[in-house]
Amino acid sequence: MICKNCGAEVSDNAIFCNNCGTKIEKEIQEAVETASVAGAAAEEKIEETVAGAAETVQETVQETINEAGNKIEAEAEKVEEVKTEAEKEADKINEATVAAAAAATAAARSIQETRPAETGYGEGYRQGYQQGYRQAAAQPQQPVRQQPVYQQPQQQVHYVPVQQPQPAQKKLTKNDLPPEFKPIGAWTYFWLGVLYSIPVVGFIFLLVHTFGAKNVNVKSFARSHWIPVLLYAILTLVLIILGLIFGLGAYRSGALQSFLESVRNWLASIPKP
Repeated sequence: MICKNCGAEVSDNAIFCNNCGTKIEKEIQEAVETASVAGAAAEEKIEETVAGAAETVQETVQETINEAGNKIEAEAEKVEEVKTEAEKEADKINEATVAAAAAATAAARSIQETRPAETGYGEGYRQGYQQGYRQAAAQPQQPVRQQPVYQQPQQQVHYVPVQQPQPAQKKLTKNDLPPEFKPIGAWTYFWLGVLYSIPVVGFIFLLVHTFGAKNVNVKSFARSHWIPVLLYAILTLVLIILGLIFGLGAYRSGALQSFLESVRNWLASIPKP
């Protein structure tokens, strides 16, 4: 501590200054009072802050509790609604079960009531039948001797399969075939080839045998002569198409004109007689 009178350092527990002798108790008391006032003010501020925080926390907790309570009440209402629907369904099931049991009981009673009338016998017949059964059960039963039964030995029968005679297979000849399928001989093929080679008559016979021959072999032989003609026609058509393609290309390129011009010059160069 520093003395305000002389500026000398004084211990904290001293009442008077060691240098000038000034009393310093008043300053200590003022400092204590100032500290106590500041502490009281700080304590009030702390209390106010704590009270405000406590009120805020309490309000927040109360709002949370209220929201949770509202949600719980809403869920409880839904549970009650579901419970009510379940009770209604259970009541419907119980009513249906009771109705089915009543119907089954009524059906059983109707069957029991109508059975004696249907059979033509009443309750007395049933009682008499039961009484006779009891009397028969009460009488001692005599043992019944069983007579031996003669069993004839079984004979084993052997079945022998009977072989039926099979008809002899006949060898087929060309006479057994129908006329349109009969084969033709080598000389027939030769003379048909000679006939087809005649210029006009052979062409006519070739057409007739191709479309109107009754024998399959004659028709097939006539049709075989058209195969080379067809091949030649296809080959000729292909050559014509290729010639047209190459000729058109040469004409467009000018090579054909030059070739024709050279041929014309060559013809012109030939001396005339």
